[in-house]
Amino acid sequence: MMKWLTLSAVLLAFFCTTGSSYEVLLAAPVSTSYVNYVFCNIARALCTRGNKVTIISMHPPNFSHENFTIVRITTKKTLLKDLNLFEVNSTTLNAYVADLVENTAETMWEGFKVKDILEEKEKFDAIIIPAFLNEIAYPFLEDFAGVFVSLYSQGAEHYIVSHANETSYTPINPSLDEPYFGEYSLQDKFLYSVSALNNLNVENQGIFPGMENILGMNGYEMDNLAKYRGLSRLNLVDGHFALNGATPLMPKQIEIGTIVAKPAGDVPLFVEEFLRAAKGDGIVYVSFGTHTNSSEIPKSFKLSLLTALAQLPYKVLWQYDGMDLDKYDNILLRKIMPQQDILGHPDTRAFISHCSLPAIHEAAYHGVPVLGIPVALDQHRNAARLVEKGLGTVIDWRYATNDSIVNAVVSLLRDQTYSENMKQVSRLIKDQKESPADRAAWWIEHVIRQNGAPHMQYDPAQHAVRSYCDNDLLKLWATLGLFVGFAAGAVLVLMLRALYDCVFVTSSTKQKEE
Repeated sequence: MMKWLTLSAVLLAFFCTTGSSYEVLLAAPVSTSYVNYVFCNIARALCTRGNKVTIISMHPPNFSHENFTIVRITTKKTLLKDLNLFEVNSTTLNAYVADLVENTAETMWEGFKVKDILEEKEKFDAIIIPAFLNEIAYPFLEDFAGVFVSLYSQGAEHYIVSHANETSYTPINPSLDEPYFGEYSLQDKFLYSVSALNNLNVENQGIFPGMENILGMNGYEMDNLAKYRGLSRLNLVDGHFALNGATPLMPKQIEIGTIVAKPAGDVPLFVEEFLRAAKGDGIVYVSFGTHTNSSEIPKSFKLSLLTALAQLPYKVLWQYDGMDLDKYDNILLRKIMPQQDILGHPDTRAFISHCSLPAIHEAAYHGVPVLGIPVALDQHRNAARLVEKGLGTVIDWRYATNDSIVNAVVSLLRDQTYSENMKQVSRLIKDQKESPADRAAWWIEHVIRQNGAPHMQYDPAQHAVRSYCDNDLLKLWATLGLFVGFAAGAVLVLMLRALYDCVFVTSSTKQKEE
C-alpha cells in the first residue's frame, strides 16, 4: 500500500510539473560575463522547475541541463573585455559600444541558428531581453504573442528604468554616472533632472535610430523601436533594498539582487597552503574584476598598491594576471582566484575592489567590508553608496600613495562599524524565503500563466507628471522657465525696438532732411 502511495505521489508531482512546462528564450547578444551569469542562474532555476530554456549569448554557459540549449555568438569583441577602463572616456566608450553592437548584430543575424529561432519564435511562451544595448534582439518581439520580460542588470537605475518606458523619480533612481548620496540638495535634484533629460535625448536621437540603422543593415526594417519599451510585462531588477535602500517599485518590478552570490566552498589547495605558511592576522582580498588586465593598471598606482599591501599585517590574496611584480611573503598573486570562496572564508577581513555591481553584491552577501577604488562606469556610484551606508571607504586611484592606501585599509579594519554594518546587510540578504533565481523563475511562470499579468501593469498616464517630481524641483524649473521667458521677451522687445528705429526713425529723418 505504501509503495502505491509513493508511486502515486511521484506521478502526481511529475504530471503537475510537466503540465505547467513552458519554453523561454533569453536573448542577451550584447552582455558582460556577469549578465550571462545572471541569465544562467535564471535558466537553471527555470529548467529545474521543468521548463525548457534557450539562451542566445556571446558567452559560454556555466551549467548544463537536458532542458537547456545555448546558442553562442562568436564575436570579435566581448563587452568591456577589450576596453581599458583606466583610460576610457565618454567619446571612446560610445565609439567602442557602437562598433561592438554593430559587429554583434551582423554576426548574430548571419547565423542560421538564430534565424531558425526567429522563425520558430511563437513556440516560446516568454522572451527575456536586457533593457539596454540589446535592441538588436527586438526582431523576436515583432508580432510576438507571448510575454516580453526585461532584465534591469544595473538595478533600479533611472536610464534603464525609463528606457523600458517605466516611470522613475530621478533623485531616487539616479543615473549610472551620477554619485549616490542618499540625501539630496536642491542642486543635486536639479543636476539629476538635467542628466535625465540628456539621457532621454541620447536615447531618442542616438540609441534608437542607431539600433534601427544596424537592424536595417541586417535585413530587419524596424523604424520604431521605442514602441517596444512599454511592452515588457515583467521587469527583473538586479538590486536589493538592503543595499540600495527602499525604492518605490511597481508590482511588475521584482528585485533579484545578489542572484550570483552563493555560499562559500573550501578554498583551493594553493590558497590553503599559502594561508598556512604566510604570516598575518586575517586576509585582505584584492581584485579589479575579470575585465581588467594587469597591463592596463597604471604603473605608478600598481607599485603604490603593491608596496602598501606588503606593509600590511595581513595575508593578501590578489587576483592579478601579470608577472611583472616583485614577490612578497604576505602576498599571493594568481590570475584566477575563487572570489566567493575567499570572501566567505572566516579569516577574510576586507575586500579591495573596483566596486562593480557583482563585486559589491558578493561582498555584501558574505559580509565583508570594502575599500573601494572605483575606476569607471557605474563603479563611482556603487562606491559612493557603500560610503553613504557605512559599508566601506573609498580612495581615488589617481592620487593614491602607498601611505594613503595603508591608512585606508587600517582605518577600515580598526573601525568595527564597517564590518558590523556589512554583516547586518549580509543577514538581511540571506533572510529570504527563496533564492533570487527561484523568485525570478516563479514570477516568469506567473506572468505566462496569467497571460501577461494585466493586473500588475501600470499606466503612467493615469497620474500627472507632478506626482513623480519633487515640489522644490518643480518650483525651480518653473522659476527658470519664467526667467528664460522674461529674458527672451526682453530680447525680443529690444530687437523690435531696434528694428523700429532702423526702419521708421531713419525714414522719418530722411524725409525731414529732404
